[in-house]
Amino acid sequence: MKKGEKAIYEEALQKAEAKAKLVVPQPMLVGTPKTFLGDDIDLTKKTYIVPGGVCGFAWVVIKPANGKFVKWLKANGIGAKNYGGGWNVWARPEFTKNTPLDQSLEIKEAWAGAFADALRENGINAYAESRLD
Repeated sequence: MKKGEKAIYEEALQKAEAKAKLVVPQPMLVGTPKTFLGDDIDLTKKTYIVPGGVCGFAWVVIKPANGKFVKWLKANGIGAKNYGGGWNVWARPEFTKNTPLDQSLEIKEAWAGAFADALRENGINAYAESRLD
């Protein structure tokens, strides 16, 4: 029996969230370098630890932006037109909301990769993209 669009979406969300929860980001140390443009942090000055590691965004691109699944996403206010064609769904791991992990690129990339994998398993052409912030 073929799955409906809502079931495909919910399965993709579940797989994405589960994959993202397995990620332990490499924390990032932010501070003042000892030398101009150096990567040698002066530990005598104020430093900050960013538990989620580098910040960034990830999303899933579905191409082409037609078909039943994208139509269902549009009707439910999920996603937006992708720059360069297609439809995108932003990675927004629920378990990171309002936590120090909220901006973690590593977690969002895992989420987007698993979401795209789940869509492809259901015959939907999708892939993950990301960028540093």
